[in-house]
Amino acid sequence: MSAIRLSHVLSGAAAALLPSLLVSNCGTEVPTSPAVPTIEAGVAGGPGVTVRSTVPSASPRDTSISVQVLGSGFDRGSRAAWALAGDTAVATTKIRVDSTTFVSPHELIADVTIGADAALDRYDVQVVTSNGKKGIGIELFEVTVNMTALPNLSAQGVGGASGINDAGTVVGSNWANDHLYAVRWTKRGRIWTIEKLPANTNDSLAAVANDIAADGTIVGSRFHLNTDDQRPRATVWPVSGGIVDIGPGVPLGVNPQGTVVGARADNDNSGGQGIRAVVWNRTSGRTWAPGLLLPRLPGWHSTQALGINPSGNIIAGQAYDAEDIGYAVKWVLVGGQWQGPIRLDNVAESYATLVNASGDIAGGGFPCGNRQDCQPQAMFWPANGSRSDLGTLGVFLSVDTPIGLSNSGEVVGLALTPDFEEYAYIWRPSSGTVVNLGRLIGDEFSVATDINGHHQVVGSSGGPNGGHAIVWTPR
Repeated sequence: MSAIRLSHVLSGAAAALLPSLLVSNCGTEVPTSPAVPTIEAGVAGGPGVTVRSTVPSASPRDTSISVQVLGSGFDRGSRAAWALAGDTAVATTKIRVDSTTFVSPHELIADVTIGADAALDRYDVQVVTSNGKKGIGIELFEVTVNMTALPNLSAQGVGGASGINDAGTVVGSNWANDHLYAVRWTKRGRIWTIEKLPANTNDSLAAVANDIAADGTIVGSRFHLNTDDQRPRATVWPVSGGIVDIGPGVPLGVNPQGTVVGARADNDNSGGQGIRAVVWNRTSGRTWAPGLLLPRLPGWHSTQALGINPSGNIIAGQAYDAEDIGYAVKWVLVGGQWQGPIRLDNVAESYATLVNASGDIAGGGFPCGNRQDCQPQAMFWPANGSRSDLGTLGVFLSVDTPIGLSNSGEVVGLALTPDFEEYAYIWRPSSGTVVNLGRLIGDEFSVATDINGHHQVVGSSGGPNGGHAIVWTPR
């Protein structure tokens, strides 16, 4: 399903489509990664062995997974082992290394089985070569309840996932070498791989991937960082390869037919500038019609389209009235023409971010109608029935920003604890329960950004040691 990748509440008609809003889903500054501590050890006076990183760097209990162990000094016959407080015994770690495959002096593949009762902790990774040389990487691997940290482009990279389709392909962005790339993660066998999405020749633009369709079509935007030119370019990466520029704007969602929705800056007839909801219709495998501006109500100004349903006849978003107050709205396709925006209810300071195959809509806002008197809350408008406010649900101070919505009505996003810590969550309407999805040890925040039909959730976990795209598999 599509997910919101733009600030969910624009500051008004004069707000600009700043690409920086796409870089971090929760407004946290992009952290930097320190050097990974390692221990070098050698015998017989030979060169030492180093263990510098693992990919992935975290994985859940009760899992069999292949882990890339990266470093130097490896040879054929090298063996990897996981250690907890210096103890490599499986009876202690509950992590069994089933096999170690030599790839190069700088890479091993360890097939490991993580027990259901493994401690939720950070583990050292040891490598012993065929002649007894040993290297130890300190706390390179974390065992979690239900999350896998996806690889970054570099050891000092920072990554975030924004979308996942039912095939399990994940898209998002990754910082490496002071540049922001649109990326795709794919699980091949038991290994997660990361790849940069194609760019035009000599393309110096930064890029982010915001959503992925069922067939693998990816949408996002390219833009200049740290320049006066802040005009994003709407971009599609078709399944057939390459890159297609479909005009100015920020695509935020795509459905199985390849219909793309989003927003772009627009000059109105009075000479003012606002944000307008836009839809790009696919006309062939690699061709999209020019962006079509969705209608506005008389006297209203800025709009943004944030999600589209699979059949392509409902778009969810937000519209601002003449008093500069935003409302959750939808547009409905009738007789080939878009009708709306239609307010979902009369709650001011609200927004609709997603719509699923059943016509359920997720969004959020301030139930009291303003920012001063209440906390922001996630909201759920079922196709048949009245709105539900997720409220605190007894777990959080607030449950805010629904960013992913499944066809079964599961909602994922960002929530705040009473201590104002930010956590990814999933809400299940069938039981009315909310689950804190957690974050990596030592991180300061996590956010969930999308969910697919197999209940896989993607997002980010980050803090002073950097950031990773995350896949959660909640029970």
